[in-house]
This record gives sequence, structure tokens and C-alpha cells, in this order.
Amino acid sequence: MLLLLFVISQVATTGNDYWLSYWTNLETVRHINNTSEAKEFANMYNDSFLGSIFTLNSDGLLSTVDAIYVYTFCIIACTVTTLLRSFLFMKICMNSSCNLHNSMFSNLVQARMSFFHTNPSGRILNRFSKDMGTMDEYLPKVMLEALQVFCVVCGIFTMEAIINPWMLIPIVVLVILFYFATIFYLKTAQNVKRLEGVTKSPLFSHVNATLNGLPTIRSGGVKIEKMMRKQFDVLQDRHSGTWYLFLSSSSVFGIFTDLIMCLFLAVLCFSLVLMSKNDSVEDSQVGLAISQSLILIGCLQYGIKQSTETMSLMTSVERVLQYTNLPQEGPITSDN
Repeated sequence: MLLLLFVISQVATTGNDYWLSYWTNLETVRHINNTSEAKEFANMYNDSFLGSIFTLNSDGLLSTVDAIYVYTFCIIACTVTTLLRSFLFMKICMNSSCNLHNSMFSNLVQARMSFFHTNPSGRILNRFSKDMGTMDEYLPKVMLEALQVFCVVCGIFTMEAIINPWMLIPIVVLVILFYFATIFYLKTAQNVKRLEGVTKSPLFSHVNATLNGLPTIRSGGVKIEKMMRKQFDVLQDRHSGTWYLFLSSSSVFGIFTDLIMCLFLAVLCFSLVLMSKNDSVEDSQVGLAISQSLILIGCLQYGIKQSTETMSLMTSVERVLQYTNLPQEGPITSDN
């Protein structure tokens, strides 16, 4: 039902934009002087699904009042389905989090004593605090945004394919290109992030050792102080370099996605120019196609970022699931 609501809400949102384009074209034909084109549009309307629902004016076209009713219905449907989708998604996430917590707790209290000998209390509390907090606070929001962007991108691509079927070829090329680019970026970002964590630990250890050994350092004089400061600078530079590399890799990936989307938009505009010369596409549809494609610039980059963030945050779910399948203590039976 949740997946169905995602599809219905996206259809309502995209249909809202499509109806606005259709309505614009309707008003343009209504005020046109070429009666043959107006009659042709009226005949096309009569053969459509809307022609069997609404009545026509004296000019053979849908009335403005009926067009406003359809647009109002589209807005209400878009609002209601989007709210229902968000509420249902958060409700499912909340139920899943509660079930995982209860399952983890019930398995933990029945675990064997050897488990508590090998796992310190801080490690166990970390699963109930940080990992559960990540599942409750961060993961639902990031996952919802990733799913919303995915639905928006699918809706835009579908709209472009309806307006110009030849755009299916660059859309397929675009999807394949982004798939391999995302895999390459994920491998790079995860390795750099892992390297950043490795270079952070010696920095903290050095600071801790320096604070604990301040009397010894001061007794060694200025030479020892300069040596410790120089060692700290080396560790800090190493960590700062890896962190800067992590930020740079995400920025480069963002620039790459925006450049590819600009190229896709250029191909779309060029194809629409060729179609307009043959009068095979309406002006309102051209505006709809370009406005929908402009949403992809920045939106697709953000969606991929949220998707990768969702994959990294799912590590907390994996850590919680590890504690839902612990070896249990055998039942103790007694005749007394």
C-alpha cells in the first residue's frame, strides 16, 4: 500500500503539471483565429476521456470553469496523497523501530553469560542509544527524501518520453551512466571515509597522551615541546588532507551530475526544436518538457546523495539486527 501511494502521489503531481499545459493549450486554441485548427483540437478532445465527462461550449471546447474544476481536483489529489504517503511512511518506520528494539531487548535478556563476558556494557549500550537513535531520527527522513526524489525523477522521465518518444534513448544512456558513476563514487567515498576514520584515531590518541604527560613534556624543555607540537601538526595535516579529499570527491561528483544533466537538457531542447519545425509538438508541451527537465538539475544530485546516505545509515539497522539473533540460554527446568 505504501508503494502504491508513492506511485499515486507522483501520478497526481505529474498529472497536475500536464493538465496545466493542456489547459494553456486549450485557452490558446480558444482565442485563435484559425477555425480549422480549433475544430481539429475540439475533435481530438471529443475522442479523449475528458470528452465523455465534461460538456463542450458553443465553440466546441471545454469551458474554463470545468478546466478550473479539474485543476482544483488535481491539486487536492496531490496534497492528500502526498500527506497520506508521508504519514504512512513515518508510521511504518516507527512500528519497525519499536519491533526491532523489542526483539533486540528480548533476545539480549535471554542471552548466555558468555556473551556478556566477551561484550562490554558500553558496546551493548551503543546499540540501544546511538544505533536506535539513528533509526528513529535520521534514517526515516533521509530515506523518505531519497524515495521522493526517485519518484520525481521517474515521473519526469516518463513525461519526457510521452512528449517525445525519441528521448527514451538518451534517458536509457543517462540511467546507465549514472548507475556506473554512482558505483564508482560510492567505492571512492567509502574508502576515503574509512581512511579519514583511520587518520582521526592517532590524532585523538596523541592529544590524550599529551594531556596525560604534560609534566613530563614540560620537564623536557622547549625542545620536547616543539617535537610534540610538530608531531601533532603532522597528524592533523594528515587527517585534514583526507577530510578535504572526502569533501572534494562529493563536490566533484555533484559537478559531474550537473554537467551531464545540462547535456541532457541540451539534447532535449534540440530535439524539441526539430519537432516544432514539423509541427508535431505543441508550444505548451515544449514548455512543460523544459520546465520538468530543469527540476533534474540539482534534484538528481541531491537524490543520489540521500540514497548513499541511506545506505550508510542502514549500517545501524544491520548492527541492531545482529543482536536479534543471539545464542539463547537453555531453559532451566526443576521438579521443585
